[in-house]
Amino acid sequence: DENGGLNRFIGVVHDITEQWHKEEQLKLERASMLSMLDAQRTMIVRIDRHGNILQSNRAFRNLHTFGDFFLEKSNILEIFPAERSEGFRRLFQESLEHKRRIDSIEIEWQIPGQKVLHTEWDFVPIKSRFGTYDELQLLGVDISIVDHLSKEVEAINSNLR
Repeated sequence: DENGGLNRFIGVVHDITEQWHKEEQLKLERASMLSMLDAQRTMIVRIDRHGNILQSNRAFRNLHTFGDFFLEKSNILEIFPAERSEGFRRLFQESLEHKRRIDSIEIEWQIPGQKVLHTEWDFVPIKSRFGTYDELQLLGVDISIVDHLSKEVEAINSNLR
């Protein structure tokens, strides 16, 4: 029409199509980032200041999934050794209050039906877009293999002596 109705309609359709393409691109980027996290051998878990698990990668889920075990445990303090839960809670608070990475701590896990697992964890506070520190990211590395290899080297040295 003389008021440019067709042009406005084409413009709106173009904008809708452009928005759809951007949303699809964003979904692909998110999926790509999540797959990269899942490919990490480092255990990554994100928690809030109370220890509630917000996100975790596949390495963490593989360690702590025994049937429905992971689904039942929604707080990191239910997974970490119970006798150290107060110490962990204190570490969470310190790292969030001081806005700094806490030095690595070692945790020994007794996994049902498996061997004892030694892990080393870093507590990293995450700054929100509002400038507050309400979440922590825990990065865990399985150091059991190092313990095992150290014992083997020690045994070989003993035999050599």
